[in-house]
Amino acid sequence: MANVLSAEKRSFALQLLVEGNSIRSIERLTGVHRDTIMRLSVRFGQACRQFMDEEMRGLKLSHIQCDEIWTFVGKNRGAFTLTSAAQATLAMPIFGRASIPIRS
Repeated sequence: MANVLSAEKRSFALQLLVEGNSIRSIERLTGVHRDTIMRLSVRFGQACRQFMDEEMRGLKLSHIQCDEIWTFVGKNRGAFTLTSAAQATLAMPIFGRASIPIRS
């Protein structure tokens, strides 16, 4: 018999991932092995990609919202400090109003 996680436990592990918990902390909180958590996250990511590929077609967008992640660790007078620098920029479609219209 295969060892199958309940839907509740899978959902909880994914929720913890989304909230920014580490794989090892999720392992401690749920009792699910870290390799299983990684396989679950890969499977969920593939399902998300498939959903987006199938459902997000022919959209006529008039606005785009871009979110940025800002972090930089630098050394200042012998101590490490946190300052602002662009690490990554994500652009994704939004549904509703946005502050920056797309120019044609």
